Amino acid sequence: MSGLYDRIFEQTTRLGLTGKELGSLLGLKKSPLTDWKNHKSAPTLEQLMRMCEIFATSSDYLLFGKVDVLSNNENILLEKFNSLDPVAQNDILEYVQYKVFQSFKNSGCALPGKSEDDKIQGKYIPLDPKNSGDIIA
Repeated sequence: MSGLYDRIFEQTTRLGLTGKELGSLLGLKKSPLTDWKNHKSAPTLEQLMRMCEIFATSSDYLLFGKVDVLSNNENILLEKFNSLDPVAQNDILEYVQYKVFQSFKNSGCALPGKSEDDKIQGKYIPLDPKNSGDIIA
């Protein structure tokens, strides 16, 4: 079972960083890796947060080894979503809510109460490419 040190070492190797370079990025004068490996010290909370930024990984992964890997399509969707302004992001969230509701409704499963059905159904009217100025790709 790999521990915190192993995951930190794995990430420094992945990025081609030396221990000294990691130390420098963390504001330290020397490599912290040897002390961490030998359990003489442990990273501070601030150092852990900085390493998450450096390694572009989650604290769940660094601390516990939990991996939530996104697919290529999920990464593209997240990137495009994050590039939108808040109003457009809200539009997308409402559309997704509508699509999930439609999928649920079409699955044959019991639907939520009638008032919930009306609230979700009335919130979004699907775009009609023939009658809309919106571009649908």
